[in-house]
Amino acid sequence: MDTYYSFSTGTVRMDPSIGVSHLYDCTISLTDCDQISQGSAEKSTLTMPSSSIGSGRASATLNVDSAVPLVAGAPAINANLTFTLSAGHSTIIGYHERMPVHEIYGGLDNSEFGETPVYQSDSHYMYCLFGSLPDCTVDLNLSF
Repeated sequence: MDTYYSFSTGTVRMDPSIGVSHLYDCTISLTDCDQISQGSAEKSTLTMPSSSIGSGRASATLNVDSAVPLVAGAPAINANLTFTLSAGHSTIIGYHERMPVHEIYGGLDNSEFGETPVYQSDSHYMYCLFGSLPDCTVDLNLSF
């Protein structure tokens, strides 16, 4: 999900986008895998229920509730993150599930978007794809 903040026009705009999921067929030892399918979840599962922008400060809350597109009946992948951006101090507060890997990139303008990593989840567990199990949610409280 891409979110653009324009201080010059006083707007916050969300551009829903979801990465591609891949389905693999692997041996029991997981040493030999072949990709058998790929797909993306529906963009309608990404929402921005609130946003604001003012003098040198902007915020937006983003929600994700996306079904895994390649596995019928798989539970949704969920996240709820609030981004607050201001010169010299920005924060991301909320949560996401441990699977799949989550990444957040930022930049000062569209030419930099996707170039500067702000966050990448450092631990992920395959079993977290199968529902809300213990230790499958990451709470974020980042400052940068």
